[in-house]
Amino acid sequence: MTETKEFVRVFPQGQLSYRPGIGGPSGARDIFWGEFQREILRALHEEYAKGWKPITEVGPSAFVLRTYERGEPITGSRVLMWIFTLGLGILFDLLSPDKTTWIEPAEFRVTLAR
Repeated sequence: MTETKEFVRVFPQGQLSYRPGIGGPSGARDIFWGEFQREILRALHEEYAKGWKPITEVGPSAFVLRTYERGEPITGSRVLMWIFTLGLGILFDLLSPDKTTWIEPAEFRVTLAR
């Protein structure tokens, strides 16, 4: 009989955020994997030593993501842009969404079996 368990690494909110561009959630997962790969693999090797083996993919796809929106602050450079563009910059800001979507890792989850 095979026994299974979940290997879960939980990330606190605000630890690492990614503003998705063309890469979207897939690009975010790749960035988070690059950032936390060494730490995650080190912890997984401890489980391997106890006889556990992964039965789901170990890699970027194992990240569970958290998405939120955050408004962009008005900075001095934005005010200067408004002035230098004779008000066109402020018009653009008024017509564009005032919140930006951000993605961060919520957890890394892999199913292990032995």
